[in-house]
Amino acid sequence: MINTTDFCSIEKSNYPFYPKTLGPSYSFLFLAILSLLSAVFGIAEGFSRLESANHEVQLGYRVISAAEDALSIARDAETGQQGYVLTGEDRFLEPYDSAIARAQTTWLDLGKMAVGSRQASITHLHHSFLAKQAFTTRAVQIARQKGLPSARQFVASGKGTLLMDHFRSAVDAFVREERSRLGRLHAESDWAYRNAFLQAAIASFALVLAGALLYAAFCKAQIDAALNAERALQANRRFEATFAQSTVGMILLTDAGDAIIVNDAMSRQTGYSRSEILTAPRQSPAHPMTLLIDAELGHHLPTGPEQDVEWERWTQAKDGSQICLSVLLSAVRAPEGGISFFSGFARDITAQRQAELELEESKSRSRLLQEELAHIGRVNVLGEMAAAIAHEVNQPLTAITNYMSAGQRLAGKLPDKDDGIAQIMQRAADQAQRAGQIIQRMHSFVTRQEEARSTEVLAYLIHSAIDLALLGVDKSRVSIHHEPGSVHYMVNVDPIQIQQVLLILIRNAIDAAGDQEAVHIAIRKQWEPQSGHVAIFVSDNGPGLAPAMAAQLFQPFATSKPGHMGMGLPIAKRLIEHHGGRLRFLPSPQGATFRIDLPVLGIQSPQRACPAPQMTV
Repeated sequence: MINTTDFCSIEKSNYPFYPKTLGPSYSFLFLAILSLLSAVFGIAEGFSRLESANHEVQLGYRVISAAEDALSIARDAETGQQGYVLTGEDRFLEPYDSAIARAQTTWLDLGKMAVGSRQASITHLHHSFLAKQAFTTRAVQIARQKGLPSARQFVASGKGTLLMDHFRSAVDAFVREERSRLGRLHAESDWAYRNAFLQAAIASFALVLAGALLYAAFCKAQIDAALNAERALQANRRFEATFAQSTVGMILLTDAGDAIIVNDAMSRQTGYSRSEILTAPRQSPAHPMTLLIDAELGHHLPTGPEQDVEWERWTQAKDGSQICLSVLLSAVRAPEGGISFFSGFARDITAQRQAELELEESKSRSRLLQEELAHIGRVNVLGEMAAAIAHEVNQPLTAITNYMSAGQRLAGKLPDKDDGIAQIMQRAADQAQRAGQIIQRMHSFVTRQEEARSTEVLAYLIHSAIDLALLGVDKSRVSIHHEPGSVHYMVNVDPIQIQQVLLILIRNAIDAAGDQEAVHIAIRKQWEPQSGHVAIFVSDNGPGLAPAMAAQLFQPFATSKPGHMGMGLPIAKRLIEHHGGRLRFLPSPQGATFRIDLPVLGIQSPQRACPAPQMTV
């Protein structure tokens, strides 16, 4: 390692003037540089004045030329006018017309040069010219309209000569004024040239003096630089040892967020090598703005008086795994107060956060299971009550049916029997029988039993599910449309389970409508001969499903309805798949549509009418 004391003594011995002359030389250097800058500014000002004067000289010559051209135009126009008035020959109008055409261009040029003190003079010239041109044009018009004698009489008044003399005098005065200005500009150009030459001489002397003094300052700077380099080298070695051996990920960033230096701990945590992080483009997953900084926090880096920002960040490592980093970003400020760079520290807390997430998920699953068990218990109690109610209600319904049948027979034996009474009693008996069937279906639906598949008519299963779905529903606002069709689809299913699926879909449609005034549900069937399946479509006119909800529709516990567990559709999906079919959600412009595909055993023509082909209650 260099001994800084010996190094200074050796270097200073090479410059015997160092301790005495180097200090005062700074003052002379400052004066020399100040003189040089002053001379440079003087040269620049001289050339600027010279250029300005030259520009004004050129402009003056152009203005004089344009004014004399305007006088020539006035003369040409007057000559043409006089020739035409005296002779009446059109050939004299050629110089007149040419002069009139040239006048517009000439005065446009003079108008562009009418700046500063020239503006008033050029405006006066233009007014004099216009007065003369108006008289000349009037004489030509009189000659054309009233004849040559009238035109000669108009010209003989002498007004045209007076106007021409006035315009000529104005032009002569303007030209004299411009030539006088040109003389002053030439003198100013000569002065500017001499001044620039003098400033150049001063600058040359100052440059030589500044060079000598800069050489002396450079010698001192070499000595100071060597001392500072040694100190910086020692500080850098200490920093590198601390930076490289730290177990916490460390990174230095520019004020724009690009990596300056990265330690090994950061590479181990993220899986990216130091070169990958240092050279990563802005959109790369290895770039610090992507790897460590959230999109929202990226706009809130320390820019004001705050020094530190701390956050936790789930990010993707190089192998694709998700890691959680605790990041602390500090702003390192320059002496003037601006941000020089950022220092970042990252600690891998993935294991800790995963354990917390797993614990929270376990608690959540436990709560959901407890709620589900409680709900299942309530359903079991409800099933037992429904079975008891069905048993109790079925007996009076059977008695009503028997009484109605007896009443029909008695009504038929009356001597003056009325067929209307018999029909009314028959309808009452049919409704009592239908109520008994509904009670029986509800009893079968809630009774716990083993799976029992049988060959069923699909239309009858749909009709039974509609009856169950309408129990306890405000039938004044709910309509369910179902067309049995011209054929019967025979399916081998557990009727209770298929009814359960249809009941879930219908009740979901009714619940989704909420307070909607009219709820319309349409159920239709479609034969798929290629697959041997029949498709059942259940559609409603409700509000439909949000795309986010539709994506997780068949996942357990996914629901958008308060108080519901979100188990209906997952159960329905498993039941249909257990029967070799498929349950899907189909996006539709309005409401929601579900499709059930079931394998078909066969197709038969109906031997009896399917009950209630359209249910509208």
